[in-house]
Amino acid sequence: MKLWGGLAVVPAIAAAGTFQVRDPPASVYASAGRGHVGYYDFDNDTKHLFFWLAESRSDPANDPVVLWMSGGPGASSVAFGLFQELGPCLINGANATIPNPYAWNNNANIIFVEKRSVYFIFDEHLNPYDFRKPCPDGGLCYEEADWIAGYLNSSSMKLELGVPEDVAFNIIDYELGQYFDQSGDVSFDTVSWAGELLDKGYKVLVYAGNKDWFCNSAGEKNLVHNIRWRHQPAFQAQDFQTYTLDGKRIGLFKEEKALSFAEIFDAGHMVPAEKSKESLFLITSWIKGELTST
Repeated sequence: MKLWGGLAVVPAIAAAGTFQVRDPPASVYASAGRGHVGYYDFDNDTKHLFFWLAESRSDPANDPVVLWMSGGPGASSVAFGLFQELGPCLINGANATIPNPYAWNNNANIIFVEKRSVYFIFDEHLNPYDFRKPCPDGGLCYEEADWIAGYLNSSSMKLELGVPEDVAFNIIDYELGQYFDQSGDVSFDTVSWAGELLDKGYKVLVYAGNKDWFCNSAGEKNLVHNIRWRHQPAFQAQDFQTYTLDGKRIGLFKEEKALSFAEIFDAGHMVPAEKSKESLFLITSWIKGELTST
């Protein structure tokens, strides 16, 4: 099945391995489309990478494959990406999901690749993910995080997903964040890798909500302008253009060859969760090469 080719870009997959694949639970995917969940076993079956593939609702055999890996470092791709932002179904309480009409798999196959989860804690009661909102608990600021953890840690869900009963789902792993800082990896420049991908012709979309303080759009603009690749001067020379939906200005973008940048108005850190319709319009237009000023 050619969809598995999308996993080849995951750095952790360095040697040949095997897949454990099963259908997702019917209780999760009711009216949400087809999909596959499982583990990629590698390094002589000593490492097991959990993934969740949401097949395209349109033409899965020919539609592109999009790899989703949440940031952090180490934030859960399944928890935040699939169940809170852009997946075919969204969490709707501790033990329930609802179909997402603005899921990104409407026109693409989406692979959510999991890893140990970690995020940074802020002691202030400000929301670093959206500076317009408070953060009463001083943690992740999203009540859905607790819902998702309870949902995925239930014995019935583990059984249906093929997850060992003694393996716990952790939406946050603070220890991993400490290792990341102490090793110096937090200061390692990875922007050059983006330049290498662009020079090889891989399409890259960088987007940011303009109300996100943590990964703010001003910083993201600076980042994309400083990616060194063959078309960097042309990208820098491009003016920002406005894109609209239903007659309303929803953001700014600029694009040159393989690199695109978009700023989404009135959105915080979780753009697909907060601006579902607008983000689906953005990702669909980008995939089809139709991101134009309107």
